[in-house]
Amino acid sequence: MMPKRWRKTFQMWSETNEYKEKVKEANNIIKQCFKQFKHPYLAYSGGKDSVAMLHLVIQHEPNIEVWLWDHGPYLIPRKIQKEIEENALKQGVKPENLFIRTSKQLDHPDARWDYMRWYRTFFSTLSNLIDDREWDIAFLGIRKEESGARKARADKPFNYTTDPKLPQCYPLHEWTWMDVWACIISNNISYLEHYDRYGAIQGYDKVRLCTFFDEEFQHKNAIDGVLMPEFRNKKYN
Repeated sequence: MMPKRWRKTFQMWSETNEYKEKVKEANNIIKQCFKQFKHPYLAYSGGKDSVAMLHLVIQHEPNIEVWLWDHGPYLIPRKIQKEIEENALKQGVKPENLFIRTSKQLDHPDARWDYMRWYRTFFSTLSNLIDDREWDIAFLGIRKEESGARKARADKPFNYTTDPKLPQCYPLHEWTWMDVWACIISNNISYLEHYDRYGAIQGYDKVRLCTFFDEEFQHKNAIDGVLMPEFRNKKYN
């Protein structure tokens, strides 16, 4: 449960003109995308940014097809994976439009450390699905605020030079973490319990969703062993 002071802060921010302008601009970007492209899809991780983006996009297209990559039982606890999937359905994604994919190669303890294996399986699976579904652009919840690399990548709402194969659209590219949480709280959107669990210690400005007990992200989730000791060093149930 999110502390009342945080919830009140985000609710108040949602009532500001600055936030409302961000929402208006995001909706304009989404409208432009649907005018320019025939078959967009939405990349959904279950994290706060993709949750907020899904809320906006599905209001324009209730039949939007959603791609969700399952990192496997050694990188994401099954309890959290199930919650990710359920939250998408709660927002109105139709079960037949939720494309969940994983790889048997990730069903192994070494998957935690073998990043090349992860990238190969992820992009080859996505590439095949893009061909199969004939998607022509991807909605991604990337924000400039997150990092220098993402600022360079999402400097504009559309990127036509990215991999794999097709353009990308970033409706939230100008949003801050406050905007994202204001959208979630003001619209009563279901989000992962993970955020409240970690946010109480890290702060809601810093907590993020990524793979757990993962060397690549230990600088982000170094408290995994404190908050989730039941999952350490074994296959997540």
